[in-house]
Amino acid sequence: MPIEHLRAMDQAGTAFDLQLLLMGYCRVTGFEWRFEKVSAPYHRLYLVSGGRGFLSDAKERIPLVKGRAYFIPAGAVYSYGCAPFLEKCYLNFRLEYFPGSDVFSAVRRCRSTPFDSGVVVPRLVEAARRGHLVDQLRLRSEVLGLLAVMAGDLGGPGGKERVNALK
Repeated sequence: MPIEHLRAMDQAGTAFDLQLLLMGYCRVTGFEWRFEKVSAPYHRLYLVSGGRGFLSDAKERIPLVKGRAYFIPAGAVYSYGCAPFLEKCYLNFRLEYFPGSDVFSAVRRCRSTPFDSGVVVPRLVEAARRGHLVDQLRLRSEVLGLLAVMAGDLGGPGGKERVNALK
């Protein structure tokens, strides 16, 4: 029986390092959540489950709406606000392919994708609250699944070219 060695899986199993620095869930009002020109040394993922908000910079204003996940890359500068409220799960994280090789190093702008906020956010929050090993694995899996969608069209370090080079 022929055996196919899947080399890319060898690398994927040991190479990715997801560092979840902070995770939270909040409902904020326009008075509480208004910041000008914010930048962070880590990536942020906002999973909007209610209300409306926005991110803005000199080039665009991005509406934050229920049922969309937003990836804000490290170093990107955005102003934030909402009216009358915004409800979201948020994660601050780093994701390296190999030590020192950030998966999202080529991303300079916010990205977003639809997701099922009525299922994903409660599942993430409950897993984080319980904190059991199985819950932690599910939480990481859910986050990596969303990040895989956000990284889907990347080339260069950490993207398709890096993965294809492993073949």
